Amino acid sequence: MSVCAVCGRDVPGSGIYCSNACRQRAYRGRRDDPGPPSERTVPFAADRFFGRTTDLATVRRLLNDHRTVVITGPTGIGKTRLALEIARQRVARGGQAKLVDLTRVADPVALPSGLLVLDTCEHRAGLATRMAEEHPNLSVLATSTIPLPGFAEHRLAGLPVADRTAAECLGSDAVRLLLDRAPDLEPDDDALREAGRLCTALDGSPFAIELAARMLTVLTPAEIAGDLFALLNQGFRTGAPRHQGLRAAARWGYDLLTDPLRHAVRALALLPGGADAELAGVPEELLRVLVTRSLAVSEMDRYRLFEPVRLLAEEELRSLNEYDAALDRLATLFVHMGQTWFEHVMTPEADLRRWREEVANLAHVAGALTDDRRLLLAAMWGRVSGDGTELLRHALAHSAPDSPYRAPAQETLVYSAAGVGELHVALPTITAALAEERTRDRPVNLARLLDAHVYASHAAGDLLGSITRMHERLDVTARLDDPMARPSSLARIAYLRINLGEYAAAAAAAEEALKGYRENGLPAGHVLINLGVAKLFIHDVDTAEEVFREAMRGFDHVTFTEALEGLAFVELARRQPERAAMLLGAAAQIRESRTLEVDAWWQARLDEAWQAVLDHDDAVRAGGWLSRAEAVALAEGGPVPPARHPALAVLTSGQLDVARLIAEGLTNRQIAQRLDLSARGVEERVRQIKEVLHVRSRAQVAAWAARWVTS
Repeated sequence: MSVCAVCGRDVPGSGIYCSNACRQRAYRGRRDDPGPPSERTVPFAADRFFGRTTDLATVRRLLNDHRTVVITGPTGIGKTRLALEIARQRVARGGQAKLVDLTRVADPVALPSGLLVLDTCEHRAGLATRMAEEHPNLSVLATSTIPLPGFAEHRLAGLPVADRTAAECLGSDAVRLLLDRAPDLEPDDDALREAGRLCTALDGSPFAIELAARMLTVLTPAEIAGDLFALLNQGFRTGAPRHQGLRAAARWGYDLLTDPLRHAVRALALLPGGADAELAGVPEELLRVLVTRSLAVSEMDRYRLFEPVRLLAEEELRSLNEYDAALDRLATLFVHMGQTWFEHVMTPEADLRRWREEVANLAHVAGALTDDRRLLLAAMWGRVSGDGTELLRHALAHSAPDSPYRAPAQETLVYSAAGVGELHVALPTITAALAEERTRDRPVNLARLLDAHVYASHAAGDLLGSITRMHERLDVTARLDDPMARPSSLARIAYLRINLGEYAAAAAAAEEALKGYRENGLPAGHVLINLGVAKLFIHDVDTAEEVFREAMRGFDHVTFTEALEGLAFVELARRQPERAAMLLGAAAQIRESRTLEVDAWWQARLDEAWQAVLDHDDAVRAGGWLSRAEAVALAEGGPVPPARHPALAVLTSGQLDVARLIAEGLTNRQIAQRLDLSARGVEERVRQIKEVLHVRSRAQVAAWAARWVTS
C-alpha cells in the first residue's frame, strides 16, 4: 500500500495516484511548471488554487512598495500556498523565485536576484531578517504565524464562507474548495448548506477543509461539523510535520507559547463563541498577544480561538485535569447571568443582548454539564437562538423534579416546540409544568409559564382559552412588584382580541399597555402595530396612520416592515392603491432579504392587500427598489419617488460615469481619455458593471444606462 503523490490518500497496489482526478491535477502541475525537477526552485502545485484574488493583489502591491513582506495567519490558513502562487506567477512572467522551507533547511542559499520565499519563519525570525539584510538585490516574501520586525505585513484570513442559501454557499470559495477536494459529494441544496455550515465552523481554513473533504467519503458535512474532534486525528502523512494533521497544526503554535499564554489559550477552550477578558478570566494583554500569534481572532472587545486551536486547548484542559474546574467556573458565571429569569416576568432587553453575545458559549457549556444547571443554560440558549428543543428535552428528562431550573427549561421548550409546529410536545409540556408550578409559591415562574401556555394554545387555535389564561396571568402578577407585569399581559390580550375580531376591546388593551411600556422606557413596536391595526379596523384611519408611523421609527426590522405594511393598509382605506403598492413592494423586499416570518392573521391581511394592488405591478416593483430613507419619506406622506433601478444603489459614481459614456457610444480608449483612466481601469469597471447588472454584452450595458443613468 502506497500513498497518492497528490492528496496523500492510500493507493492500493503500487500505483502513484488514488484517482484519475489526482492524475489530472499532477499533469496540470507538470504542464505549468517552468522546468524539470532538477531545476525547480518553486515546486509545482498539484491542485487548483481557489479564491484569494484580493490577497494576491495586495501582496503583489506590497512587494512593489516594500522589499520585505510577511504573510501572517494561523497554521493551515493558506500562507504557503499563497506565497507559492505569487512565486509561480513571477516565474511564469520570466522572473526568478525560490521557495525555502525553514523547517527543513538550516542555512538557505539565496538567488542572486528575484524573489526569495522564506516559509515558516516564526521560529527563525532572526534568519529571515538577516537574509533580507545580506541580499539587498532580493525581494523577500516570508510566511509566519507572527509579524516579523522590518517586514510589511499582510494578515491572511480564512476563505470567504456562506451558510445561508444554497446559491450563496455554491459561490463561496470555501465551499468550492471542499467540493473540488471531495468530487463524490452530491451538491444538492441541503448538502450545499451543510457544506457551508461546516466551512464556517472551520473558519474557512483551507487545510481543515481539505482534511474534512477526506472524511466525506464516509460522513456527511453535518456529521463532521457535529464532531470536529474527529478532524484532529486526520492528516497527510507525506506533509510537513505541522501539516500532518489539525492537531499538529494547532500544536505548532501552541508549543511556541510561554506558560501564561498557554493558560490564556486554555481559558478560551470552552468558549467557541469567544469572550471578553472578564469572562475569560485572563488579562486582556495576553489575549491580544494570542491574536498577534495567529491563534485567536479579535472581534470588537472579544477574543475567539481558531477552531483547531480551541479543540486542542480543550484536550489540554482534560490532560492537565483542569477541565472540570473550567467548566464549573463558566457554568457559575452563566447561571448568575440568567438569574433575571426568576426576577422579571419579561426578560430585560439588556439581558437578552448579553445572552445573544454568549449564544454559542451557552450551548457548548450546557451540552458539557451533567448537573441541573444545564437546564437554565439550555433555556437561555433556546430563548435567544429559537432552537434548543432536543437539548432541553434531554436535560429535562435527566433532571430532578424539584430542580429550581425546571420552569425556565419547560417554558423555553414550549416556545421552541410550538414555534416549529410540534404541539404534541408543547401542549403536554406546558400542562405538566403548570401543574407543578401551581403547587409552589413562585408567582414569577407561574406568570411566565402562563404566557408560554397562551403561545402554545394560540398556535393550536384555542383563542378563547388563551385569553382566559392571560387574564389569570393578570391576577397572578397583580401581587408582584414588577412594573411590566400588567402592560405585557395587556399587550398579549390586545393581540388575541385582534385575532378574534374584537377590535374595540383590542384598542383599549393596547392603549393601556402602550402607556406602561412608555412609562418604563421599553420598546413598544409590537404594541404600536397592534394598536394601529385595531384603530384601522374600527375606522379610525387617521390615528392608525399616526401609530404606524411611530412604529416605523427606531424599532427592529420586523416592526419597521409591519409598519410599512400597516401604512399600505391605510393607503388602501383611503383609495390610494399606487402608494399602497409601493409600500407593499418596499416591505416585501425587506421580508425577502431578511427572511422575516409572518403569522397567519397578518398574512391573511397581506393577501387581501396584494389582491387590491394586482393592477399596479410597476408600483410594486418600484417600491422594491426604494432605499430605506426613500421608503420612510413615502410612508411619511411624501411624493411618490421616481422609479430607479436597484443597481444604482450598488454601483460607484466612477462605474456610473463609465456606464453613461458607454450609452453615449464611446469606446474604452475614449472613455479612458475622458475620465483620465488607464484602458485596463476602464475594462475592469466595465467588467464590474456587467457583474452587478447580470448582463453579458456591452450593448446591454448601454441599453440599461440609456434608461436608468442618462435619463
